This record gives sequence, structure tokens and C-alpha cells, in this order.
Amino acid sequence: MTTYKLNYFPHRVTAELTRLIFAQGGIDYEDNRVPTEEWPALKPKMPFGTMPVLEVNGEMIAESQAIAAFVAEVTGMRGDTPLERAKATMVCEGVHDILVKSYPIFEEKDEEKKKEKFTKFREDHVMQMVKNLEKLLSASSNSGEWFVGEKITYADLAVFDFFDSFTPHFKFTGSDLKDDYPKLSALFERVKQLPKIDAWLKKRPHSEY
Repeated sequence: MTTYKLNYFPHRVTAELTRLIFAQGGIDYEDNRVPTEEWPALKPKMPFGTMPVLEVNGEMIAESQAIAAFVAEVTGMRGDTPLERAKATMVCEGVHDILVKSYPIFEEKDEEKKKEKFTKFREDHVMQMVKNLEKLLSASSNSGEWFVGEKITYADLAVFDFFDSFTPHFKFTGSDLKDDYPKLSALFERVKQLPKIDAWLKKRPHSEY
């Protein structure tokens, strides 16, 4: 029996996509949330000195996108063909790039400056990504139900996670998506209402981001 242990801080950020994939795939794993004070001792043991790190029967996989792609493969949510897998990865990487660019804003100590930076980032980066995602979803082969193919993939979970975890900081409202981006709004609600995702959202530990 394969065992999985996901090591990350007590936040969502770059580990939450993998948690969502595990949840939807119905696979048990150890969700090891490392307290900040314990990280210095653990850091040298990690492949690149970073987290998240997924242990598979004791073997370590580093880098969030590699981990998510691996778990998506295990759960059948990577895509059914090489082209589908490439397109799903494209969506995941695009969303991930936006999130990485936003990280320095979270380190801003002045709350007023942080709000200003989030507003500017939203205008300069986030909205263009949202527009691009709406176009991609509208052009999908299933009339905008899923990003790739005829069933859910980890691309859909990545976009759900983006709106679920980060849009409060980007000051979205429900009408922003529902009125202007109907495909994305419908996708968000579709994923949120999946029984296994709903169960995970209700039981996961609270974190600001």
C-alpha cells in the first residue's frame, strides 16, 4: 500500500492544490503542517530546502507543481492524452505564476501599503489572467464545463483554489465573476459543490492564506 505524507506550513498557498486533488481523488494522506519554529531543523532534510515536499513511501518529491502533477496522475486527473495533460499543466502553471508574483505583497508590513499593492497587482496582472482563463474555458471542447476534456482535471482545481484562496486579497466580489465571467463563476460553483471537495472545505484547518 502506497503511503503519502505532504509536508508544508500551516497555510494553503502552494500546498492547497495538492490537498484538493487528494480530496477529490479520495486518497488518504498525512497532512503534515509544520510549525514555523520547527522548520529550521527540517529544512536541511528537504531536497531543495523548501516546502511543500511530498513523501511517497518515504521518497521525497519537491516543488509544488511537480507534486500536484504527480498526485493528479495518481488520481486520474492529469488528462487522458498528452495534449490534454499539456493543456492542464498550462493552466496550472499560468495560475501558479500569478500567485508567485503576488508573494512579496504578503510580506509588506504596512497594511495601507499592502492594500495599495494588492489593488495595483489586481489591475496589472490578475484581471488579465482572469480574462484569459474565461477565454480558455469558453473555448474548451465541452462548452466550458471543464478546462480540459470531458471531466474534471487538476486544472479546474487549480483555478478553483486561485479564487477560493486569493481573491479575498484581490478584492473580488461575487458579481465580478458572475456578471463578467460566467464560465469561471459556474466552474467555481461546480467544483465547490462536489461532495468530496465540499467535505474537505468544511473540515480543513483555518488559515488566512
